[in-house]
Amino acid sequence: MKTAFFLSLLIAVFPFAAQAERSSQSELSSQFEACTEKAEDMDDWFSCADAETERQDKRLNRAYQSRLNTQGTNNNKKSLQEAPRAWVKYRDANCELYYFEASGSGSIRAHDSARVCVLAMTKMRADELELKGVEIHMGSQQFNVCIKTEKVDDCFDAETELQNQRLNRSYESLLNTPDAESKKSLQNAQRTWFKYRDANCLFYLASHSSASQDECLQSMTAKRAEELEDVSFNRFLRD
Repeated sequence: MKTAFFLSLLIAVFPFAAQAERSSQSELSSQFEACTEKAEDMDDWFSCADAETERQDKRLNRAYQSRLNTQGTNNNKKSLQEAPRAWVKYRDANCELYYFEASGSGSIRAHDSARVCVLAMTKMRADELELKGVEIHMGSQQFNVCIKTEKVDDCFDAETELQNQRLNRSYESLLNTPDAESKKSLQNAQRTWFKYRDANCLFYLASHSSASQDECLQSMTAKRAEELEDVSFNRFLRD
């Protein structure tokens, strides 16, 4: 089974992960590619994916330790340590959300969709840390006009509010489901995402990233809004 299968499967169960495939460090390991070339069925493929998750997790830990060793001080160590903890909780809660979303799709086993989610999120987080910062969202048309004429901080505040409204619309739409377990998992995922967002932006502030805290909040909110919009659209197509 070809490695290219990963992308189509990833997008099917984890919509916003296509963003990772556009990054300059989007390739999975050569070991994963060799393993999937030999896979004869889905069970073999997922065994390859599980092994790749372990490799990506080691890569993530190396990137984090490098950041901590080079930029950690007594003053900022707490902020640098909190972000990884918040990310793990968010990853687990978010992949549980994809588990319940996949349960009703009929296209892939729910347990396997969660496994792909863990691999995708671990890879994306490792990419982010190795690239030394959160990817900056370009912003809405209003934002791009604003920064030419107004104070930059005011523009970021307005854009973050706009993206929050977009996020809330998608979230409320997804809450409108008779499936109690799916609703509970969405609520938990969103709670952990807020904690992760705040911790992550403090992490970048503490580690002297080129992105400001305002840029980080705006970008992460926009990306989360995009993700939930894709989940909502996929549910619409499924139902």
